[in-house]
Amino acid sequence: MEKKAVYKYLLRASLLLAPLALASSLPQETIAADEQSPATKALTANTPQESAERSDLAQAPAESSEALPTSETSPSAEPATTALAEVRQGEKGQEFTVQGKVISEVNAWGGNGFYIQDEAGTGVYVYPGKKQEVSRGDSVQFKGNLGDFNGELQLTKVADLTKVADIPVPAPTVTTIEGLTDQLQSTLVTLKDVTVGAISSDNKGNSSFNLTDIAGQQVAVRVDARTGISNSLLNNLISENDTIHITAILSTYRGKNQLKPFLENQFEIVKKGTAAPPAETIVTVGEIQGEGHVSPLEGQTVTVQNVVVTYVANKNHFYIQDLNPDKNPKTSDGINVYLPNHSVALGDTLSITGKVVEYLGSGYSEKDQTDLTTTQLAATKVVKEGTAAVPAPVILGTDRLAPTKIVEDDAFSSFDPDTDGLDFWESLEGMVVGIDNAKVLGPQANKEVYVVPGNYTGPMNKVGGLLLEADNPHPEKIAVLFDKNLITKTGDSFQGRIYGPISYGYTNYKLLAKVADSPKVTDGGVQPEATSIVKDPEKLSIASYNIENFSANNKTTDNAKVKRIATSFVEDLKSPDIITLIEVQDNNGSTDDGTVDASQSARRLIEAIKIQGGPEYRYIDIDPENNKDGGAPGSNIRTGFLYNPERVSLADKPKGDAHTPAAWENGALTHSIARIEPTHQAWTNSRKPVIAEFQFQGQTVNIIAVHLNSKRGDNGYFGKVQPVTFKSEDQRHQMATLINQFIAQGMNQNPDLKVAMLGDFNDFEFSKTMELISGDILSNLVSRHDKDDRFSYFYQGNNQSLDNIVLSNNLLDRYEFDMIHVNSIFMKEHGRASDHDPLLVQLDLKPKETVTPETEKPQPEMEEPKTEEQPVIPEVKEPENEKPGEETAKPQPETEEPKTEEQPVIPEVKEPENEKPGEETAKPQPETEEPKTEEQPVTPEVKEPENEKPSEENVKPQPETEEPKNEEQPVIPEVKEPENEKPGEETAKPQPETEGPKTEEQPATPEVKEPEAEKPGEEDVKPQPETEEPKTEEQPATPEVKESENEKSGEEDVKPQPETEGPKTEEQPVTPEVKEPENETQTPNTKTEAPKTEKQPVTPEVKKPEATKPSGEAVKSANPQIEAQPKVKEKLVSSQVSNLPTDQKASAKVKAATGVQPNLATDAGQKELPKTGDSSQTAAVAAGVSATLALLLTVKSRRRKQD
Repeated sequence: MEKKAVYKYLLRASLLLAPLALASSLPQETIAADEQSPATKALTANTPQESAERSDLAQAPAESSEALPTSETSPSAEPATTALAEVRQGEKGQEFTVQGKVISEVNAWGGNGFYIQDEAGTGVYVYPGKKQEVSRGDSVQFKGNLGDFNGELQLTKVADLTKVADIPVPAPTVTTIEGLTDQLQSTLVTLKDVTVGAISSDNKGNSSFNLTDIAGQQVAVRVDARTGISNSLLNNLISENDTIHITAILSTYRGKNQLKPFLENQFEIVKKGTAAPPAETIVTVGEIQGEGHVSPLEGQTVTVQNVVVTYVANKNHFYIQDLNPDKNPKTSDGINVYLPNHSVALGDTLSITGKVVEYLGSGYSEKDQTDLTTTQLAATKVVKEGTAAVPAPVILGTDRLAPTKIVEDDAFSSFDPDTDGLDFWESLEGMVVGIDNAKVLGPQANKEVYVVPGNYTGPMNKVGGLLLEADNPHPEKIAVLFDKNLITKTGDSFQGRIYGPISYGYTNYKLLAKVADSPKVTDGGVQPEATSIVKDPEKLSIASYNIENFSANNKTTDNAKVKRIATSFVEDLKSPDIITLIEVQDNNGSTDDGTVDASQSARRLIEAIKIQGGPEYRYIDIDPENNKDGGAPGSNIRTGFLYNPERVSLADKPKGDAHTPAAWENGALTHSIARIEPTHQAWTNSRKPVIAEFQFQGQTVNIIAVHLNSKRGDNGYFGKVQPVTFKSEDQRHQMATLINQFIAQGMNQNPDLKVAMLGDFNDFEFSKTMELISGDILSNLVSRHDKDDRFSYFYQGNNQSLDNIVLSNNLLDRYEFDMIHVNSIFMKEHGRASDHDPLLVQLDLKPKETVTPETEKPQPEMEEPKTEEQPVIPEVKEPENEKPGEETAKPQPETEEPKTEEQPVIPEVKEPENEKPGEETAKPQPETEEPKTEEQPVTPEVKEPENEKPSEENVKPQPETEEPKNEEQPVIPEVKEPENEKPGEETAKPQPETEGPKTEEQPATPEVKEPEAEKPGEEDVKPQPETEEPKTEEQPATPEVKESENEKSGEEDVKPQPETEGPKTEEQPVTPEVKEPENETQTPNTKTEAPKTEKQPVTPEVKKPEATKPSGEAVKSANPQIEAQPKVKEKLVSSQVSNLPTDQKASAKVKAATGVQPNLATDAGQKELPKTGDSSQTAAVAAGVSATLALLLTVKSRRRKQD
């Protein structure tokens, strides 16, 4: 026994040790190749020599790879790098992995950029955006995407940057200006014996000059102040006419070569220049300015005398004006003077010698292509001669009137200050101008306040602003650039005089003013507003709100902003049912760490809305791919929806992701939310539109959230490009076309498709973008809105609307629209939370009443049986409604009466229409066929009266049942259904009638009416079907008595149970069908034709009244036949109970025993009854049964074995 145990343990030990023994027998090289540690990987990023070795090994026979030492890795383990020469020939947007040495200072030109060069001598500029741990001289490897900026190739979106072993690069290439070829781009070059031209600078200290070689060739040089070489330092290093050697990066700027030095020692003076002093030319300021936008004396050195200082801008700039003006309105008498570290003061009279230059002032990076220049005198000599009074300003609106519509209509071919806005302001450039009692057009931003004179009489909107129009950007306004911040809003004013010289920057003319010399701001009384729309619970309200870079990051989205937006939703917009949100950032805002989820950002807003007393919204969006949708890097800006689940619901369909395209199937969306054409190139670096399907009170509406590409980069109205063009429009036009085509596809499948498109379109209501997006199937509500209130944004002095709401044309006669001004015309100090105003629309989605000729026509007559000598009875028309509802009733087709011999024609009696129909109209029940016998008299149809005040959904009538028939049965009159006095939101569906048992000569027993339920419960009780009693011969008919309707119905309709049909006997009298009253949108019954028999009398059928949500007691009392026929009822109830889930059977049986129909209605949160074809429930039951049977069989089998 002990030996067996030993053997057992030895066997177990051998099994455990076998893998280790097997592993030790394998070649060590194989293990090293399979298990590459991080240390091993780091060794691969070495010198180019090692790269060459790996290249050779890659071409060796496969078996040689086993001989590699353990410290080496296979070539496939290291990402392949691409030579920079190949990168420069690659496609834009393509990602490359590269290696190179940093040959420039980092961030010398902004954006943490630098130049690299590889061993082959090829270079490229790297623009990572965020700071990298790298310095000049480092050798690096990284991934980047190829792009360009102003014609210079660059690598952007830098990732996985690591330092590698030193990469040797060639020395700077010594060449000539003519030898500056494309092969040398982005590398260091050296030019020798070149002459320095005139050195100019801008207000940021950047310097520019040209170099000329002995052959007369020229090249531009730009010295960026961020290199540490300011203009003043450069002037100490070199001077005009110096002969120098220079080393710099060769770059390209808009197709022209440009040298970019970045170190002081890159300038080597060979010979100092000795230029002869220029001849002195005395001129006036007016002669320098000339009649035009560019000075006729540009580049010349001149002297001005008898001028006075009118304004001191800063330590390097001041303004002067002729004391003796030339009185020519086309020439300005003032000019800007550039003199670093000057010491002049207001009122000094001077004599100045300097060079006339066209100075490009402050602006965006592309300002040399978009902005006008300012004529400037670069002073070389200033002599103070005394003091004098500053000339009186030119008063706008009094001394000079600005054009009010035209900016520039001749592309600068002529100078017309009286008609062209650009020429008008140019004629005042540098002069002191005054504005009395200025009207403030909008909020201050960047110390700028746009105004018009107090005596301005042009059209203004309701808050005192100017509306941007297709043909009028309002050149009469002017931006006042103050030296300090102010608090202003639209409608405010300055009661007094503002004055200062006219300047130019950022594509606009400006008046420079000092707060200390200006009047205080007078409050105009304009206040943030609330919507004028009265919220209707029967209508759907949808808002659009650009909440301007909103996130859960407290550093970028403060609590005050969150509270203000939440308050606006609750108080200003009255808690819309759906809110389209624009500019929702991911959870950490602009932190670029790969986060794309925005659920925390949304939750922050939802909780704030709850605190302000609003509903608890739900949020839905589609996360974008990281940094693929534009906006600030890392912010992953997107659109999304807040919706109130108590009012609306999102469609129960799959949710799309960033790549899932929205699609239509049978006129409906295939996803609850998806993006439209998300992979199309039109959406590059921009937000993809999101479409979602919502349900509201039984109606479907498709809502699209848009945020089209921004207008950044467009030319300004007052720039050098005239007529003005907008470069960003092309992409928006593509987007608009795609959206319109997508909606058209849905409407082709479903002409009744309801669409609402909301968001920031980044274009105006009169633009081509909005024309393309609307086509002939949609309409923009902003274009239809009151012009006095038509704005949601403020920019450069104009109220305008970048936000729009576009509806499908089938909703145009059922909306209310408002633009709620709470942000755009205010500052943060007034409660501004965003730069956009919200928009609101309220829609009536109920089926619309359409008046057609058919509604006025009488119902068609029933076909009467053809008999001999049949008299004709005139048809009686149905009376019209006094107050028709939204939907118009469709006439009910008539049924054919049985045909008998000698049957007289009875006139058809029309039913009256509802006086105040509800939102949805009942569908009529189908009529049943009645058997026909001989000698059957025809009984006229009697219509039911309609409800005076039906609820939102009208009652669906119950199907008719057949009455017992026998020979010689008397005609029993029909009893009409009483009208509801106060129906609830949804009206109950009536329970069907049943036929009583038939015996010979049985007297008629009327049915007892069902009492009205005063307070029905939340769940509707479905009425029990009445059972059919056996039929015998000669049984008199029992008239049906209609049930009364509940006074206050619940929210859901009671669905009628199907009626049963009893057996038919010979010579049974026929009960004619009696039509129900028609509701306004009633669907016509199908026409049924009864079989024909001979000599059968007709008994009229009596309709049963409709019930609205009866309670259990009501059902019991309304069905006295149940108690009289317990056996028949028990069978029917049993069949119902058998279909119930297990947890409902007991209660159902108890209710059946008491005569009360079990409540089969379901509500939110309750389980639904099993339905035929419910595969999931059927499968679950089947699986349970199978498992139980299997268990029983197993137990039985074991017992047998034991036995």
